[in-house]
Amino acid sequence: MSPYIKRSARQGVDDRGVAQTAGELNYAITQLIIAYVDEHKLSYQTICDVSGATRGALTEFNRRVAAPYEDDKIFDNGDVYPPRMTQQRPKFPKQWALNVQPAGQVYEKLAHRPEGTSNE
Repeated sequence: MSPYIKRSARQGVDDRGVAQTAGELNYAITQLIIAYVDEHKLSYQTICDVSGATRGALTEFNRRVAAPYEDDKIFDNGDVYPPRMTQQRPKFPKQWALNVQPAGQVYEKLAHRPEGTSNE
């Protein structure tokens, strides 16, 4: 999977704006990166921008799309990892969970403060 696809395939991606294969997707991403570098000039900062943005996009794709998909497949087909390797540890102490509220409720409460009170 590399961006070095045939010239006819490159033209197809450029014309359609949509990739049909993994190689075409790699090519399309590469073209976006080239355009960014051309706009911002090659520098250490631009390299860091590209590395960070691509890594961030991949991380978010894995978190939001790949992980839930894999979780569904584990549920459907059974896990291949032994429980000793996959047991979840709590992220926060249990007592913290008592005070957790969805952000919308917190914002709603702040928006409806009694007269004469403020955030300051």
